[in-house]
Amino acid sequence: MRFFKVWGTLALAIALASGGSYFAPIASAAVPEALMLKLTDGEKAWLAEHKTMRLGVDPAYPPFDFIAEDGTYSGMASDYARLVGERLGVTLEVVPGLSWSQVIEGVKSGAVDLLPAVTKTPERDEFMNFSREHLNFPDVIFMRDDHPLVAGLPDMKGRKVAFVEGYATAEHIMTKYPTVQSLVVESPLLALKAVAEGKADATVQNLGVAAYLIKKHDFTNLVVAAPADLGQPGLSFGVRKDWPELVPIIDKVLASITPAEEAAIREKWGSTQYQIGIDIATVRRVALQAGGAGAVIVIFIVLWNRRLSREVKQRKQAEAELAEKEAQLRLALDHMPGGMTLTDRDWNYLFINAQYSELQLPRRTSQGRGIDER
Repeated sequence: MRFFKVWGTLALAIALASGGSYFAPIASAAVPEALMLKLTDGEKAWLAEHKTMRLGVDPAYPPFDFIAEDGTYSGMASDYARLVGERLGVTLEVVPGLSWSQVIEGVKSGAVDLLPAVTKTPERDEFMNFSREHLNFPDVIFMRDDHPLVAGLPDMKGRKVAFVEGYATAEHIMTKYPTVQSLVVESPLLALKAVAEGKADATVQNLGVAAYLIKKHDFTNLVVAAPADLGQPGLSFGVRKDWPELVPIIDKVLASITPAEEAAIREKWGSTQYQIGIDIATVRRVALQAGGAGAVIVIFIVLWNRRLSREVKQRKQAEAELAEKEAQLRLALDHMPGGMTLTDRDWNYLFINAQYSELQLPRRTSQGRGIDER
């Protein structure tokens, strides 16, 4: 079965715990597996002359490609890049501090050798070669929950749409729909925020990326309004134009990745996901019964909005209940007849009730630290 999946905030916690706080090489030449890929002599010779490659990544495209808060390169694409490095016996070094538009410019100038997750476009084809696709999720239109009825991008005429600078969707839509007003921002998060705050009417985003960010940042007033129908390919590895030899080599690595390995990657970065898609066989059957793909798209959007809204509501309710219980506990402790404190394992104060404060007991711990010194 194939499903569109939505990620929860726990995926970020996993990413933050997955590596160091520096831009280390994500693969080591100490694990050569090139012979297992049945490379030609020419391909082996080319790899021997290119043992280190500079990797350009999108710092803000979770859960596919992003830099975590501790500086670690993370996301599904990072695991695909790791497998490429391991199986070819090469080192992939992340070029730090670049925005996505700077990454694209880096490929043009030769400062970046390889991209692990990029969409092929006619413009990029002039300075980049592409591997087979390895990640594919749909782009959809996001609007506020009070949006007027829209069926697709043609209905965006005269409306302000937030685009991410350098993204293929921005290039495509602004060229094909020149009457759309554009608001260019630096990341998907800022695009969604612009819509949520009323600075833009809509944004077109990858469903997986947007759902991850909506749940993480509690954009409770955003919903899927309509499919984008861009007809664009999925994400591929992008290779600098003067390295055509690397493309078939990467394709061999991607072909060697087993379904179990791909499933593990998706599970790793989607530990709290819920499935909002429909089995492909079910989609075909419903389409025939309901009068075509349009009915399926409507069903998909309704399911997505309902599931996302329900999860956000449940999470907020749980947070409110926890806060109420904590307040009740503090009130009870404050009305106990004697002084009471709570410390952590290092004897730092975490809580002091009112009676303890009124007794003016010493606030220093046996370790010489107290709540007044933190």
